[in-house]
Amino acid sequence: KINRQSLELLLELADYRMGNDRVGKAVAEFPDRLVGYAVYNPCYGSEMAGEMARCFDRLGCRAIKFHCSLHDTSTEDPGYRLGFQIAQERSCPILCHVHRGPSPGFLKQVLSAHPNAKFIHAHLGGVSRADSAGLALLIEWLRWARQHQVALRFRRMPVQMRTIAAVNDLEPRNSEFLGVFLDL
Repeated sequence: KINRQSLELLLELADYRMGNDRVGKAVAEFPDRLVGYAVYNPCYGSEMAGEMARCFDRLGCRAIKFHCSLHDTSTEDPGYRLGFQIAQERSCPILCHVHRGPSPGFLKQVLSAHPNAKFIHAHLGGVSRADSAGLALLIEWLRWARQHQVALRFRRMPVQMRTIAAVNDLEPRNSEFLGVFLDL
């Protein structure tokens, strides 16, 4: 049985404006305690420039949220390009809820092209298990980030990845390089 609150939530998920309005209302009520993230929906690309301006300039949002899993896409979708540009112009973070994570090449390209934007890729693309190749990929990203003076940090890594790091003596206490970037 669907009650009124459930129906409102379903409508909110389908209507980014309604969700952004709700965020703006909460930010207005608690401006010193909340950071508003404006949902950027790549399915409505022609509306996003105006919506982001409204969210930042009128609703008090200070960051952008890509909800890739909800929009059934990845951060590599061309519909997100304008969102990256807006984050660059406003020097704001983008929180990416990913379920199909970005390729290493794409991530490097975006980080290089948008040095003023900050990126939070939540859930490492939905990774719950990993192997040594996954750890090697993260280490490659960390090396690249360090060379390009990009802040990059991984948190709450899968147990398998932490185990591989420990077996290979890559725990933070043993590795100055990894200790700066990995919260194992």
